[in-house]
Amino acid sequence: MSRSVFAPRFKALVGATPVEYLLRLRVHSASRMLRDTGRTIASIAGTTGYGSESALSTAIKRVMGVSAGEYRLRAANRARGSSLGS
Repeated sequence: MSRSVFAPRFKALVGATPVEYLLRLRVHSASRMLRDTGRTIASIAGTTGYGSESALSTAIKRVMGVSAGEYRLRAANRARGSSLGS
């Protein structure tokens, strides 16, 4: 199947182009690691296929609206807030 046939079929089925879908998949995987592990942003970038910390941070900012460091900080603050209410 050619790319010109595949891309519209994929978008009709999934609701996003293959590139958009892959971007979101990688960013959500990275954001889970930022939230749930103490790994460095550079390490997470390598694991999720980004060449650098800044490339990952830019991608996260594009999808989530905040940089990787800010996302991690906000996730930690939310976790602290929910543990205080328990």
